[in-house]
Amino acid sequence: MQSQQGTRRTPPPEIFDRAREHFARMAAEEQERTQQYGDIRPIIGVQNWGKQFVAVRNRLYWGNWKYFPDFLDYFLQARFGQDWTEIQNRLAPSAQHPISRWRAQGLSYNNQAVTEQAGRPGVRPNGFMAAYFGFAYDLYVVDDNNELDDRLLERLKHRDQFQGARHELFAEATCLRAGFTVTHENERDPNRRHVEFIATDKNTNLRVAVEAKSRHRPGVLAQVGEPVAEDHVDFRFSRLIHDAVAKEPGLPLAIFLDTNLPPQRARKFYGPRVSPPQPSLYLQRILEDVRKRAGGRDPYNLLVFTNIPHHYGRDDELDPPRDWVAYIAQATNTPAHSAAVLQHLARASELYGNVPNAFPENR
Repeated sequence: MQSQQGTRRTPPPEIFDRAREHFARMAAEEQERTQQYGDIRPIIGVQNWGKQFVAVRNRLYWGNWKYFPDFLDYFLQARFGQDWTEIQNRLAPSAQHPISRWRAQGLSYNNQAVTEQAGRPGVRPNGFMAAYFGFAYDLYVVDDNNELDDRLLERLKHRDQFQGARHELFAEATCLRAGFTVTHENERDPNRRHVEFIATDKNTNLRVAVEAKSRHRPGVLAQVGEPVAEDHVDFRFSRLIHDAVAKEPGLPLAIFLDTNLPPQRARKFYGPRVSPPQPSLYLQRILEDVRKRAGGRDPYNLLVFTNIPHHYGRDDELDPPRDWVAYIAQATNTPAHSAAVLQHLARASELYGNVPNAFPENR
C-alpha cells in the first residue's frame, strides 16, 4: 500500500504583498511612536472581558479606563498607596502635597472645560493638569522601563522633598527616552558622595554620571516662606552646578538643572526663542563663572537647563510655555567619546509632556 504525501503549496503573491505592507506599517508606527515618546517600551495593554489590562514591568493592572490618562491617574494613586491618599484628603488644601493640589485643580479645570467645550474633542490642559499627568507619565516610564527606586518613591511622597525628587524623576525618564539604561548607586556607601545615577547608552555603551539639581524658591512647590515679586526672582544657579561637579564621579558628567522660573522671568534668562539659540548674557556669565572656577575647563560634559513652569500658571489659563537649553563641553578633563550621544540625550528633554491619550489597539 503506497502512502501519498501532500504537496506544499506556495502562497499567492498577494499574501506576501499584504505581509510586506503590514510590517512596513508597523515599522512606520513604531518610528512615529519613538519620535514622539522616546526609545521606551510601548504600552503593553489589551482589552478583554470588558476590562482594560495594562502591564507595567512585573505588575498587571486592570480597570474601566477609557483613555490612557485615566489609567495614569489610577497608577499614580496605586504606587503612592491608599493610606497616603487618605492622609492627604484629610489635610487642609494649604498643607497638602503638591500632587494632591495639582490633581484637584486639574480635575476642576477639566470638568469645567468639558462643559464649556461640549462637542469639541479633547481639552487643552492648564498648568496643574499638565503638571499632574506629566508627573504621572514620568513615574510610569521609569517604573515600566527600569523599576522605580524605592528610595526615590519615598522622597516623592514627602512634601518637603518632592521638588528635588521630582526633578530627579524627570532626569531619569529623559535618559530612558534617549535610549539609556539607568543604574542607581549604593548611597549607603559612606566612602564618597554619589551622583543620582549612572546612565549607559545602549548603542555605544557610553557611561555618563547624571546629577539633577532644582532651584528652590520661597513659597513655591511647598517650600517655606512667601513668594517674592516676579522681577526679583534671581538667576543664581552657579552654586548648584558647583555642588554637582564636586561629587567627582570619574565619568563624563551630565547635569540637569531646573531653573524654576516664572514664565515671563524665564524669557529674560533664556533669551528669545530663535533658531539657532542665542544664549543670554545671564547664561553666558554662569558658564564663564563655572569654567573659571574649574581652571579654565568645563567641569561637566553636558549641562541642560530646563524650565517647566506648570505650577506658576493660574487655574483659568492654559499651561505656560516651557524652555530648555543645553551646552556640550568642548574642553573637559573627562572627555566623552560621542558628542552625538550627548546631543541626543539633551534633545530628549523636549519629549517631556508628550503623554499618550489612547491605549494601543488589540492586535
